[in-house]
Amino acid sequence: MVVKMGTVWLSVGVVVLLSLLVTTEALTQEQLDFICSEGSSDQYYFAHPLSCKRFIQCDTSRTGFDMPCADYNCWNQDLLTQDYCSNVDCRPERCCCYVVGDPHYHTYDDNSIHFQGECRYTITETCFDPAVHPELTEFTIEGINYVDPNFNTGRSWPKEIYIDVFEMKFKLDQGDPAPGLAGPSGPPKAFKFVDDWELIFYGGGPIEVCNEGRCVSISLNDDNFIVFEFDFGVIIDWGEHRFTRRYKVNICIPGTYRGMLCGMCGTCNGDKDDDFSLKDGTYVGDLYDSSSWAVIQGMYDQIGESWLVPDPSLGPECQAPGGRRRKRQASSEQRDCEENILCDVIKNVEGVFGRCAASSLVNSEEYYVSCAIDVCSASGDEATLPEVQHEVACGIIETYAKACEEAGLGVFPGAWREVTDCPLHGCNAEGYNMRYNASMTSCPASCVNPSGSEQCASQEGCQCLAGYVRSGHLCVPRDRCGCEDATGGYHQLGDTWASRNCTHWYMCVEPNQIEEIQSPCGVGSQCQLVDGLWTCTDSIKTTEPPVIV
Repeated sequence: MVVKMGTVWLSVGVVVLLSLLVTTEALTQEQLDFICSEGSSDQYYFAHPLSCKRFIQCDTSRTGFDMPCADYNCWNQDLLTQDYCSNVDCRPERCCCYVVGDPHYHTYDDNSIHFQGECRYTITETCFDPAVHPELTEFTIEGINYVDPNFNTGRSWPKEIYIDVFEMKFKLDQGDPAPGLAGPSGPPKAFKFVDDWELIFYGGGPIEVCNEGRCVSISLNDDNFIVFEFDFGVIIDWGEHRFTRRYKVNICIPGTYRGMLCGMCGTCNGDKDDDFSLKDGTYVGDLYDSSSWAVIQGMYDQIGESWLVPDPSLGPECQAPGGRRRKRQASSEQRDCEENILCDVIKNVEGVFGRCAASSLVNSEEYYVSCAIDVCSASGDEATLPEVQHEVACGIIETYAKACEEAGLGVFPGAWREVTDCPLHGCNAEGYNMRYNASMTSCPASCVNPSGSEQCASQEGCQCLAGYVRSGHLCVPRDRCGCEDATGGYHQLGDTWASRNCTHWYMCVEPNQIEEIQSPCGVGSQCQLVDGLWTCTDSIKTTEPPVIV
């Protein structure tokens, strides 16, 4: 039974939040203080500007776990919305894992595995008997790491993510770099495997991909990360660090999967120790107590290698454990990094991240260790080493800043970027018609949405100059806008593209005007997927201008 009393919703025996009757009006701090305390018996706490979160204990007789309710965050663009908050359910708290840096696997249970593999590895997958748990959906998420030849430390970084679910296979790849690496990169790409990898999403509006009634929503968020949101609650974010241009992946799993997972991200069972186990269950965590960095790194290597996935495309060294991986320097060889000030900002309780560093909501020590490892194992000559160390430190600091923000302990971006000298890359590049703004709308004017919106939440980003709007990841004059096709894909002005199997060809001829054109394929051509796009190969293509049909 639910009874409405003024602006507060009451459920049997407990205040359940919450919204104004007119949901377009923001709640004041005074109103929130009342809602978060009145009649709540300490079941609420204030978590974010214009939001409350609720905790009660679930019925452990059904779950076997003593689980708090999910953190019901009732703010949306800084407004409480009745539709979201009134649909309250009691579920186990979700687990999140991320892979970042060179690379660091931050597990569901708040550990870190620092592993320098250069092959393909299981990041996370379900490990249960489907006959015992028919209510749960099986899935596998794998990742390929690579060594960037343009980065002189020679370390490995996340390159591609592979997802297997609903009898569908997806690949998440990196976006196109800006010419000369001066401006912001293009958005990440999503591919779906049929007979080959077909590009299905590259910016534009959100799309939905389904198989036998099971669906995934694919979109691009405000940080230019591609987001996969599955109908059973798994959310995957994949995108580029704005400073280092290296990619990271975030994976959040519903709490109903607690203890049902395995892989580099661990088990999501609340036990940090078993994160230091091999795929076969062998525990190697006793090595973590060693005073030798080489021994500890050896433990990380054992764990990582046990989750190797053979991939013929990566060569013979990636077909069995013990193959290709980068070795970090032992502590005795490190360049006296223990006192390096680049990473100290992360755990300084009196610094720009002070509130976050002093809070238990974010494991600042893990971020500091990841930062220190990257900085201390960087390589370069006397002239280039400081720049390389600064770059890798900024990558971890940027990830830490985001974690603090998500915990409601954020710092104004302009402040921490100035203190750390970690600017947002690309915004002020010559010829890109954009400038850095530490507090701009997250819904800027674009070719798809010419008016934009100032009502959206604020964020840092690259803001187009006056007279320019967003066209993909670029800023162009309004009369040079591109086109959005029926699937939500965005195309620059003048672009041509084919439908599946090249049955139709299209061209963006004017802003938001798509015309079907005559096929440019020559005699004897074959329609094939090349880099995920349908195109003509093995033929002499026509050189005449496109003909509108």
